[in-house]
This record gives sequence, structure tokens and C-alpha cells, in this order.
Amino acid sequence: MEASRFEEVWTQFQWVLAEMRGGMGFFEGYVPSVRPDGLLEALSGVARLSSEAFAGSVWSNQASSAVVEGHRSPVQWVEHFRGGGITTLHFDYVAERGGADLSLKLMLDSEAGATSLEVVCYREGVLESADPKGAVRAAIEEFMRLREVFRGDALFIGPDTLNRPRGAEDVPGEWLRVE
Repeated sequence: MEASRFEEVWTQFQWVLAEMRGGMGFFEGYVPSVRPDGLLEALSGVARLSSEAFAGSVWSNQASSAVVEGHRSPVQWVEHFRGGGITTLHFDYVAERGGADLSLKLMLDSEAGATSLEVVCYREGVLESADPKGAVRAAIEEFMRLREVFRGDALFIGPDTLNRPRGAEDVPGEWLRVE
């Protein structure tokens, strides 16, 4: 992200540090729509995947206990997600960016045939960084990279809230469009 663009974003998003210091657990990047094809390749480009990586994923109400409790490979997890057996496919990972170790959770949600991407950046890596503002910038740059990897339509940043953008133009006031 170019320095001038970051400073423009920062003037509208600098409140995030005060909120995190005050107890807010994370901020996030949100992409309302990503292309569902190539998910395994995209996921593999983010982090080393193991069968345990997705263990906390949220299964749909159509999944049997045998499916939920079974041992699955990353390929099988993605197949279950694409087939509707899992509604939220997620895993935690650490990204070393800009001198900060960012603790992130990547979540793919499927609803009504559309797939969205949410990336949570937990406060610890940001606040423990020597340069918290730089860590926020590094997190936003990671969100931008993920939007590109997953071929998303737009990227927004915002607080811990369930009131998310529903599209590139349908955006609640607490969210800021980055790209």
C-alpha cells in the first residue's frame, strides 16, 4: 500500500488503536464476495494446511455426526465447504509482516450461494509491536493480499461487529472501503 493511501485510510481508522488498548479484541478485513473456484490453492498460498487446521469450522445442519467427527484432509474440508456441508471454513495463522507477528483468523462463509472472506486481526500482535500503527498497516496489507489471492470484489476494514458490508456499495457506516 502506498504511503499516501495508507495515511488517507489512517485518518479515518486511527481510532482502532485506542479501541484495542481499551479492550476491543480485534479488527477485521472483510471481502463481501470471493470466487469459490480455486479455494484449496488460495488457502494453501496463505498457510501450511493440515487436517487439524480446520477442526473448528462450523458445519451446516445437514452434516451428520460421522462427517463432523471424521478425520478429513484439507482437500476434503474444502470439498465439504463447497458442497454446503460446512457453512464457515476457518483457521488461525500467524503472518510475520512489517516487523510484527500478526495473529489472524481467516474465515470463508457460504450463504445463499455466495462466498465471503473475513480476516480477523487480534490485538495482541498489534499492541505488542514496536510500531502499532505500522502493525495495523501490515495487517491491512495482508487483507489486501488475501483479497487478491481469493479474487474478491472489494475490501473493507472495520471493528468487531456483525453488521458487515453486504456488497461493494452496501456498506454500514463503521466500515471503510480500502480497495
